[in-house]
Parts: sequence; structure tokens; C-alpha cells
Amino acid sequence: MASSVMKIVLVGAGGVGKTATAYRLANGAFQETAMTIGLDITTWTISDLDSSGQIKIAAFDLGGQKQFRSFQDAFIIGAECVLILIDMSRFTTVAAVDEWMHIVQHIPREKWLLVGNKADVASITEEDVKIKAQELGVPYVIVSAKTGLNFDRLSQEITRIVTCE
Repeated sequence: MASSVMKIVLVGAGGVGKTATAYRLANGAFQETAMTIGLDITTWTISDLDSSGQIKIAAFDLGGQKQFRSFQDAFIIGAECVLILIDMSRFTTVAAVDEWMHIVQHIPREKWLLVGNKADVASITEEDVKIKAQELGVPYVIVSAKTGLNFDRLSQEITRIVTCE
């Protein structure tokens, strides 16, 4: 397989750690970030599942504040994977997932992944995340962008999603 580009989209309430997650995926490190204004794009390269080629990932990190929603639909077009992030220290972000459904609904559910971020400061349980994932009919991963917890699994899930037809 030749080199290709795959687009993924990160959505979720403001402050859930979308930018920090994208940065850790791209650079393997944590970086403190400010709230995204509208859109941020991060890129990195992975090997596809059979190691026959490289895949460049272009991650479109959508600002979570409601004032940006009016123009974000256009950034979802062509996405091969959707990461729906929640902040495990704020239960309100679990409920806020539903606000993103109309934007990502045209992407098949098998291309969705629920990501519970900030496991290092969690006040909600993995069971809460699992229940939401079951409600959506999607898999989930619990991570910490700050400590790197489970980022190997998150990377594997992203690779699986973007390389499976």
C-alpha cells in the first residue's frame, strides 16, 4: 500500500482534552494547551496494520464551545474516524456527547470511538464511560493525555478504524 492520508475528527465539550490528546498521539508527550478557537489540525504518521505502507493522520480538533458549531459541520466531511472525548473529571461532559450527534451522525458508527480522557483525575468511573459507549453502540478507551495511560491502545484502535474498510 502506498502512503495515504486519513482524516480523523475529535469532538466533545470544551476542555475535555481534545488538543492534548491529538498532541500526545502526534508527539508522544503532554503539552498544556489553551482552549481551541474553532479548529486545530494536528498530523502524524502511522504504519498500516499489515505494515505495507504509511498512513498520514490529519486530526481535525474541533473547538467544543457552542459558538463554533455553526461552521464545524464542514470539517467533518471525509472523516475516516471520530473520537468523541469526555473529561472523566466532569460528568457533564458525558451528557454533552449528545450535542455532537447531529454533526457526526453521517459517519458510520463503526468509525466512532468514545475516549474517556483525564483518567489521572477521574471522578467518574469506567462503568459510566462503558454505559455511554453501549448507549452509542461504540467501543471506548480510557486514557490520560497527561500521563500517557493507554495511548498505545488508543493508537491501535485508531489504526484499526482507519485501515479497515
